[in-house]
Amino acid sequence: MFQIKDKKIWFMIFLYGLLSIIFHVAFLEVGGGDDSYFSTCLEGTTLAQFCVKRWNKWSSRLFIETIVVLVLKQPVWLWTVIDILVSGLLAYLLFGVLFHKKEVSMAPWICGLLFVLYDFREMSSAGWMTTTMNYWWVLAAGIIAFLPLYFHYREEPVKPWLYVFAIPCGLFAANQEQVGIIFVCTALYMLGVYIYEKREIPKYLYCLLGIGILCLILVFLCPGNEVRKISNIDFWFPNFAGFNIIQKGLLGWYGLLRSFYEDMNWLFAGFTLVLFIAVAVRKAKWYEKAIAAIPLLSNIALFACQQISRFWDAGPVNKVVHAFDFDQPIVYYHGALPNKLRLLMLAYTLVCVCIVYTMYVLWGNTKRFCHLFAALTIGAISKVSMGMSPTVWASSERTTIFLLFAFIVIGSYAFEDLQGKC
Repeated sequence: MFQIKDKKIWFMIFLYGLLSIIFHVAFLEVGGGDDSYFSTCLEGTTLAQFCVKRWNKWSSRLFIETIVVLVLKQPVWLWTVIDILVSGLLAYLLFGVLFHKKEVSMAPWICGLLFVLYDFREMSSAGWMTTTMNYWWVLAAGIIAFLPLYFHYREEPVKPWLYVFAIPCGLFAANQEQVGIIFVCTALYMLGVYIYEKREIPKYLYCLLGIGILCLILVFLCPGNEVRKISNIDFWFPNFAGFNIIQKGLLGWYGLLRSFYEDMNWLFAGFTLVLFIAVAVRKAKWYEKAIAAIPLLSNIALFACQQISRFWDAGPVNKVVHAFDFDQPIVYYHGALPNKLRLLMLAYTLVCVCIVYTMYVLWGNTKRFCHLFAALTIGAISKVSMGMSPTVWASSERTTIFLLFAFIVIGSYAFEDLQGKC
C-alpha cells in the first residue's frame, strides 16, 4: 500500500511491534474497569437485545460496542493478538502516511521518538480492552478511512479494495463522538482545499462527510445519550446543568490545558523541543527563536516546580504544581477562582499561541502550514469538544490522543523540511 523506501523505518516498525508483544505478554493486566462489564453483558441476552438496551439507556456507540462485546466474549488471548496487530498497523500507517515515496534522514527518528513518548498507560483508564477498542483501534480505523482521500489528493491511483476496507472502518471510527467531529471538520476542510485548488472533488470525500454527519446525528438522536448525560451530571458534575455554551467551551479548553500541564506530558514536551530545535537551526530572527523557546521552557518550568515541591513548600511553586487539583474547572467557581490561577491559565493559553506562531515561522504562508495548522486545530477541537460532556474529567487523558498524534505529524514534518535547509 505504502512505498516506504527507508529501511530504518521498517526497522522501527519491527522494533515497535516487538516491544508491543513484550508489553502485552509480560506486563499487561486486563479485566479491570469496563472490561468486566462488557465481557459478561451478553450472558442471558442476545446481541440485538444488548444493542437496543444500550441505545435506549446509555450510548450511541453501537458499531464500536458491538465489536467490543463480541471480542470480549472470547478468550483474552484473542484481544491480545488483535491489539498487538493494531499497534503494529498504527505504526505502519503513521510512518506510511508521513514518508510514502520519500527519502528523508532525521524525520523518521523524530516520528518514532514522539510516537513512543505517547503514554500508552492512558489506554487502561477504563479497562485495557475497552479503552483500546474505543480509542486505539478507532484511531487506526480512522486513518484507514481517509487513505483513499490521501491517495486521491496526491493524484495517485486508489485501488478498489481499499474502499472495501475504508468505508466500514469509517463507520466504526466515526461512531466515537470525537472522531465523528474529526471526520466532519476534516472533510469540510478538504472540500475547501479542493475548491480553492480548483480540482475535481472526489465522491469519496462526500462519503466521509456523510459518515461523520450520520454518526453525529446518531449522537443527538440517541435517547441513551441523554439518559447517560443526566446520570453523569448527578454523579460527576452537578453544576454542569447550568452551564451555557461559553462556559462549556471554557471547560473544554481548560481540559486541553490540563492534559498538558497537570503533570508532565512527555509527548507534548518532546513536541515543543522538536519545534524549538527546528527553529533554532534555521536562519530565524532572535525573537522568533525566543518565542519558539517559550513552549519548551513552560515544560521545563513545570518539571522543575514538580521537583522543587517535593522538599520546599513554596507558594508560587505550589500554584503551578497544584493549579489543576481542585475537583471542578474554572467555570464551576463563577468568578471565584483566584486571579493568580486565572493568570496561569492565560499564560498556558499564550504558550499555545506561541506554538502556532512557531509553526508559521517554520512554514510561512504555505500549503504545508495550512494543512498542519488544520491538523492542529481539528485535533484541538476534538479535545475541546469534551467540554460538552459532564464526564470531561472522568474520561481522563485518553481523549487527548487525537491531538497528541497531530503533534507527532507536525514534529515529523518540522524535521523533514529541515533536510538540506540547516
